Amino acid sequence: MRDLLIYALEAAACSGILLAAYSILLERRVRFLACRLYLPAAMALAAVIPALSIPVWNAVPAGTAAAAITAGEITAAAITPGSSIDARAAGLVLYGCGVAVMSAILLMQLLRIAHIRRSGTTTCVDGVRTVRIDSRISAFSFFGTIYVGANADGEALRQIVMHESSHIRHRHSCERIVMELLRIAAWWNPFVWIAARRLVEVEEYEADNDVLQSGTDTALYAKTIFEQAFGYSPEIANGFRNSLTKKRFQMMTSKKTGSTALRVAATLPIAAVLLASFGFTARATEYDAGEPAATVARTDAGAAQSPAADKEEPALHVDKMPAFGDGGSLVEFRQWIMMRIRYPKEAYERKIKGLVVVSFVVGSDGNVKDIAILKSPDQSLSDEAVRVMKMSPAWTPGEQDGKPASVKFVLPITFAFADDNIPAGSQQMPDAPNTVDEITVTAY
Repeated sequence: MRDLLIYALEAAACSGILLAAYSILLERRVRFLACRLYLPAAMALAAVIPALSIPVWNAVPAGTAAAAITAGEITAAAITPGSSIDARAAGLVLYGCGVAVMSAILLMQLLRIAHIRRSGTTTCVDGVRTVRIDSRISAFSFFGTIYVGANADGEALRQIVMHESSHIRHRHSCERIVMELLRIAAWWNPFVWIAARRLVEVEEYEADNDVLQSGTDTALYAKTIFEQAFGYSPEIANGFRNSLTKKRFQMMTSKKTGSTALRVAATLPIAAVLLASFGFTARATEYDAGEPAATVARTDAGAAQSPAADKEEPALHVDKMPAFGDGGSLVEFRQWIMMRIRYPKEAYERKIKGLVVVSFVVGSDGNVKDIAILKSPDQSLSDEAVRVMKMSPAWTPGEQDGKPASVKFVLPITFAFADDNIPAGSQQMPDAPNTVDEITVTAY
């Protein structure tokens, strides 16, 4: 659930910043086509960037909370698997309900347009398929058809057909559909709704401009807009209803300023910054399946052992011990494990608990390998311990006689329930060199 909320906030932030860039750099300053392409592309990009995870720098061990970790036992309050899944499922259900409602609204608009088309009379005006409706509606177009009320005739009808023909010629309905699908997918994001409204405006600007460029008198055209201002016009369609704004009339006499190419190019650094802020992540935090040294083979007893791919014999004592990451301590390593390990759902449901002892080797190259389970009450607990160990970033290798050396460690992990009240050290911890302090994973 937390991941969904973080994604939603990051997507909203990206879309808000990209929309602000549109208002500052592009709106009413560049060609209509550039605005029409930018708005849906920006909203799609804002949805994609937070979902990316592009590794570009080395992982840094988590150490910001090291002061709160004692030298003894660490208790990791793992989220109950059932609760975590339920919260995420609830979030997905809520999102699905929003998508369903928005999809139903779109479907109703399409059905309403189909009903208007069936109830009207289809004719051809200036080479364009036109549906005349007896009831009073605000003229609109949808794909290749113009819908207009019976009250429009003469010069007003000619101007309406010119306006709506511009929408059809520029394929504005296709853009409306794309933006509507984006709004359905991101119904929770207010900036997508604002972007959809901005797209409507720029499309109407363009249609108005085409009419005026044909020589139509501005005053007469404005009069036609007022006459067509009232009546039904679906949101998804291109209509005169959207023309009744002060900004539209101001736009008829305004001039665009600035270079389109330069202004569009000015938005690229903004997108790059957003990508770096929300799309880049640390590398070496996930196990590479192609690394044979960290592969784990099952034994008949259900434990996990590594194949003998590396003939280097690990040492138990060296002149300089390995350091987690770039100089981190074992406390930071335990904290790193604590932040990632989870109580397996299968073990939680079957009430399985107990001590899992993991051995691993920090090689002379700093990589964690030869992961093995020395003791475990259940395979699901073993799998979880191995899964987390495989994610370990590279260590700073130990040294013996001034040369890098492999060192073997033992890590005890106790899986327990909140009401067990297991005292530290009561699980017969292994008496072995280089044993890391116990980590207890508690399911509540």
